[in-house]
Amino acid sequence: MKLSLKAHRQLLLDYWFPNKALISFLALTMFGSIAMELLNPQIIREFIDKASTGSNIIHLYYLALLLMLIVIAKQIFNVFSSYLSQKLGWKATNHLRIDLIKKLLDLDMTFHKESTSGELIERVDGEVTILFNFFSTFLITFINNFILLTGIMVLLFREIWMIGVGMSIFTVITIYVLNFMRTKFIDVWADDRETDAKFYGFIGENISGMEDIKSSGSIHYVMRRFQELLKAKLPIRMKAMQKNNLIWLFTLAIYTFGDIMAFGLSAYLYLNGIVTIGTVFLVISYSVLLRSPLEQIREQFQQLNQADSSIKRVIDILRSETKVKDGVMFIHSKGALSIKVDQVTFEYDEDSPVLKDVSFQVGKGRSLGIIGRTGSGKTTLAKLLTRLHDVKQGAIYINDNDLRTIAFDELRRRVAFVTQEVQLFSASLRNNLTLFDTGVADEKILKVIFDLGLNDWYSGLPNGLDTMMSPNGGLSAGQAQLLVFARVFIKDPDMIVLDEATARLDSITEQKIENALDKLLNNRTTIIIAHHLSTIRRVNDILVLEEGRIAEYGERSQLALDQNSRFHDLLRSGEIEEMLK
Repeated sequence: MKLSLKAHRQLLLDYWFPNKALISFLALTMFGSIAMELLNPQIIREFIDKASTGSNIIHLYYLALLLMLIVIAKQIFNVFSSYLSQKLGWKATNHLRIDLIKKLLDLDMTFHKESTSGELIERVDGEVTILFNFFSTFLITFINNFILLTGIMVLLFREIWMIGVGMSIFTVITIYVLNFMRTKFIDVWADDRETDAKFYGFIGENISGMEDIKSSGSIHYVMRRFQELLKAKLPIRMKAMQKNNLIWLFTLAIYTFGDIMAFGLSAYLYLNGIVTIGTVFLVISYSVLLRSPLEQIREQFQQLNQADSSIKRVIDILRSETKVKDGVMFIHSKGALSIKVDQVTFEYDEDSPVLKDVSFQVGKGRSLGIIGRTGSGKTTLAKLLTRLHDVKQGAIYINDNDLRTIAFDELRRRVAFVTQEVQLFSASLRNNLTLFDTGVADEKILKVIFDLGLNDWYSGLPNGLDTMMSPNGGLSAGQAQLLVFARVFIKDPDMIVLDEATARLDSITEQKIENALDKLLNNRTTIIIAHHLSTIRRVNDILVLEEGRIAEYGERSQLALDQNSRFHDLLRSGEIEEMLK
């Protein structure tokens, strides 16, 4: 799974290089630190040579003071460099997180069905956290070490060309071998990241389904599966660490060889009177100094292995294309919308159609009730009407415009989709009802709350509309569903699709919204996937689905009176309630 340099370069161009001011300041502090690092042995060499020849004590004091200033300056440069690199990393990775979240929101539901929420969280957070090290540490440190290595080589050549040649060959071979070993170990880190994604995906799924797990007595199964994932994760992580330890052992061996070469050459030159004892110290200091950048390069190669797998997984998301493309058309006519479903066929899996050649029309301001057994395609049809998926064959028209040509913003503004699943946010009641639209007046929100009969509940809230809500508790199922209806009232759409939206309401709670629902459906086009007879009675037309096909379609009143109709039989036998449950 080796990535091309183009992938790394593109990531840098998009997220790192736009921060030009930060990079410029970082480069200045980095160069300052390197200069102090290289100057330090030069001053000590001068001090040793002057001291060994009996130089003036004042001159030695000046050298000692200068050395102290260099050490202090180096620490100051390092502090600023660390701060700037961390800030640069945060800016780059936060920008990347924003793009990932936007991409995930843009991708169609098919993509989200194929990935668990835990896996996606791991990509947006875990993978990007690893890339933070890539942006803030690896790049800066690698460049810093490269410049430092170059500076050491130049200074060694300047002192003694023989040592310069030897240490240059040593450095080039070391870096080449380290990189060669890194490329051999990329796959094991990719496997490690993959097991992490599965592990966190499992945790995310089970945390979200905690109620079902406890109520069904599945805790033992969850723990067993948790242990299995840990067992699968351990050998992969151990293998990765063993590979890194192998690189570490190699670097220890090669450092030892470098030290032997530096000491041997220095001793030879000193014994032959070619260099002073201060120069010997200088050479030894630079050879030891070589360890730091080479050791950091070794560690950075390990980080790069991890970053490579993270980069690939992040790029996979950024390059993903949604199957449901945004349209450009806006519906200029106001008021209720008309719907035409023309020979629609749809399948989630190939050769397993859920809907087969479905055709019907709903005029402006009319309502259609859709009934059918579980698995007949009711919810799928609702998702197609709201364009969470696109049809495979046929077409859906709104006001004679192909649904696929209508802009998402226009569709979401004109059409509301209400399901049994209630999503509340960790936010105020106001934001939960308006979905963070600050343009909605409080008076409008309160009117909707009172129209839905939530007066008593609202009066008991400690902070009114500013009361914080929780996604996981504090409301009954009926109250939560009523809040979803309130969102629709506030949105005031021209078309509503209700997917068994009253199924979770008890009879008392359902009665509370009967009058409000009549008002909501007035002068709006409505598609109702019915659950109760009371809901069916308010619709104009009935559509019966069986195994993805239309078994019956017509006006509700006519079908109810037609003794030969399927709908009439269901009403007469009372089977319809059982069928809809």
